[in-house]
Amino acid sequence: MKNLFSIYSRLETSEQKKILLIAFYIFLLIILDLLSLGLLFPVISLILSEKKLLFSDFFNFFNNYDYYSQINIFLFLFFIFYAFKNIFLGYITYQKKKFLADIQINFTSRIFNSYLQQSYIFHLKRSQPEIIRNIGIVADYINILENFINVLIETLILFGILIIIFLNNFTIGLYVVLFSVASFLLIFIFIRDKMKVYGRLINEYSEKLTKNYLETFGSIRDIILHNKQNFFIKSFNKNLRNQAESQVKSTFLLEMPRLFIEVLAILVFCILIYLILSKSGASKDSAMTSLSYFIALILRAIPSVTRIVYQTSGLSFKLDTFNKVNNLIVTFSTEVVKDKYQYNQIKFNNIIVKNLSYSYENKKTQKNYNIFSNLNVIIKKNTTLGVIGPSGSGKSTFIDLISGILKPKTGFIMLDEKELKDEILYCWQKELSYISQKNYIIDGSIKDNIAFGEEEKNINKNKIYEVINLSKLNDFLNLHNDNLDYMVGENGKNLSGGQRQRLIIARALYKDSSLIFFDEATSALDKKVEIEIFEDIKENFHGKKTLIISSHNYDNLKFCDEILDFSKKN
Repeated sequence: MKNLFSIYSRLETSEQKKILLIAFYIFLLIILDLLSLGLLFPVISLILSEKKLLFSDFFNFFNNYDYYSQINIFLFLFFIFYAFKNIFLGYITYQKKKFLADIQINFTSRIFNSYLQQSYIFHLKRSQPEIIRNIGIVADYINILENFINVLIETLILFGILIIIFLNNFTIGLYVVLFSVASFLLIFIFIRDKMKVYGRLINEYSEKLTKNYLETFGSIRDIILHNKQNFFIKSFNKNLRNQAESQVKSTFLLEMPRLFIEVLAILVFCILIYLILSKSGASKDSAMTSLSYFIALILRAIPSVTRIVYQTSGLSFKLDTFNKVNNLIVTFSTEVVKDKYQYNQIKFNNIIVKNLSYSYENKKTQKNYNIFSNLNVIIKKNTTLGVIGPSGSGKSTFIDLISGILKPKTGFIMLDEKELKDEILYCWQKELSYISQKNYIIDGSIKDNIAFGEEEKNINKNKIYEVINLSKLNDFLNLHNDNLDYMVGENGKNLSGGQRQRLIIARALYKDSSLIFFDEATSALDKKVEIEIFEDIKENFHGKKTLIISSHNYDNLKFCDEILDFSKKN
């Protein structure tokens, strides 16, 4: 209940009002359901006793009709009442489903937005499968909320039925209560804890399967070349089998209460018939009327008990999911994050790196590994800084610090006299482009990739053609009739390595960034294509933009105005 109030507090005002309105509708529905059950008794009594209608003394209207006409009138009214109740139920069901779908969209969007707003360090510490699973389980979370609402409705209906039974026959009411309590004890004693365990295991194996998908299809080339299909199939099948076994056991446990309830129901029916027919002093008509009415009430109560037991078991099964999403809601602000600052174009003369230090923490040894310390360098506007050094020497870390993705442990990065933080950092990052072998190519057209993140209506096609010309993609486009609409495939699989990099360069040209990073951008290309790309860099950017280029090859950096060597101690 505490968690549900927490969810309610995080809903928008319009959503809070809507859930209160739905709660009011549900209350009316329960009243109608109980009234319809109350109307059963006079109908049964009229049919079995073959006497005038019970209410005819109070409503003279019925005295004008014979016995069969009274039955027809009453059955017609009874039908109209039930029809109205079910139409109302249909309306409430639709509104409830729509409301829960809106919450799912809202919460999923907020959590997705919150992930995008986290720092680069946050994403370095999180696995992609975990993030994908967390975003995806919001749908299950909404199902849990629906289960809880349904349990609440059925509990209130069952409570109302018990009141009606108790008012008519205390002994029978007591037996029905014992039947209901026995059903619920089955959950809490034998099923609930096991369902929690299976729910947690299914979530764990779901995350592992997502990891299998990402690792397998992300390295499909290496898997084929190394002939390691069997290894990945074995790992996938193991997790799939474990998840399936947990699902089989959980669904089996979910079905067991229904079988148990049916046996108990038969027992209650036998006791009920015995008690009513053996009651001394009761006429046969009265006994049959009471028997028929109680059977009708119990037949209505059994589905409520079954649903409560089934959905309560489901709640236990999904408790791990419920807690995970609640933790996400608490950890992340569920408000959609908007830009804190107004974007203003940054004007600068120098990027000043002063006493910069950075280190990584080794999780196994719990010790810090120094990348560099007390680094000092000045990068003048529209100059090119080359960064060279072996793998792991800090080239990429230096670029991430200049871009503001990472924060210095000590020291400062300044644009002239302004430190790179807060509003300055926000505006600065809108001025940057980053080119590496890891740049992601979206599964879209040439145009979509160059205008990366722009809506169709805002794309400047003239500028697109201009940057295609500068990045020397013309010949490639001329080979395809689709031209700008040519689909490059998932992560650029329809492009060669050189074409892929030229597309990323075209993206940087389209953005017209003040500073462009080239982080080992050509390391995976053959020598000829690498030389061509660097010629394009010199032609398009050198002396026109501020460039920081990292490379393991000194020859690629000969045209740079200054070279920072990370193979030496800083």
